[in-house]
Amino acid sequence: MEDPSARARASGPAFYASKLESPASTAISKRKVRHPFTFCAGLRTLLARLDRRFDRRSGTQNSGVHSPPLQVPGIEVYEEFLTPDEESRLADGIDTREWQDFGPRVHFKKKRVRATSSSGSRRTSRALSRRCGVALRTSRRSNLANLDYSPKRGSCIDPHYDDWWLWGPRLVTFNLLSDTVLTLPSSTTVYERLQRAPAIGQVVHDRRACKSWSDEFKDSISVRTPPRLCVVQVALPRRSMLVLDSDARYKWHHSILRDDITSRRIAMTVRELSEEFLEGGASCDLGAQLLDIAKMRV
Repeated sequence: MEDPSARARASGPAFYASKLESPASTAISKRKVRHPFTFCAGLRTLLARLDRRFDRRSGTQNSGVHSPPLQVPGIEVYEEFLTPDEESRLADGIDTREWQDFGPRVHFKKKRVRATSSSGSRRTSRALSRRCGVALRTSRRSNLANLDYSPKRGSCIDPHYDDWWLWGPRLVTFNLLSDTVLTLPSSTTVYERLQRAPAIGQVVHDRRACKSWSDEFKDSISVRTPPRLCVVQVALPRRSMLVLDSDARYKWHHSILRDDITSRRIAMTVRELSEEFLEGGASCDLGAQLLDIAKMRV
């Protein structure tokens, strides 16, 4: 239940920004990801194909599969959600201020929050808030995190869950400046289930499904060797909005591979408060403070 901000820098539930440095030695890479299930934004589904194995005795192909393919509820990608002008103004607003932490401090392991008032990037946050409010119809927004990815630094995010003690059921990310791919490695339970299914072989892209994918992205997927790690990959075009909830939020880790950062990228992630910090929850008073602080910026 570790929040990604804990690895980048100490976070605050109002606003923070960080430049990602060199990746950890444990980061997964494309060498471990050969045959991902791939999410197609146009169809809003996972595209996969089961390996139909040839039966030499009968001379026929037989998959022997009677169960449905892998499903991961809770992935939504909205392409061209931001206009080029909105993207430019958001990126410029971030770059005009020093990259640093803003807002209250959170200790996730000890489950402590210190609500202190501080100034943040009001213009940037309000612009994003308007876009979030229209699309998601929520008033729980309490955190805006900006992460700066650079291929020169080997930037990436290791597989992780966002904390669910403080943060609510939805994670919303705006993808600025370049295309990338979100990788969701499976939990042990899902991986073991796939391992026990003898009929599931190579998982292959339907390469004709999404015309929006670049040739480099489509050609990066090998179909000649068996999978080393069960993952779902989500293409995130520039200026798109990603929403993770349900199983994608709570049952699958999410990450950005170093190989998928080919030019500078800014990720703006908005988080909501969990039920514990809302009206009727055990920490509703503190939650009210956090929302009041967030209204100044998020």
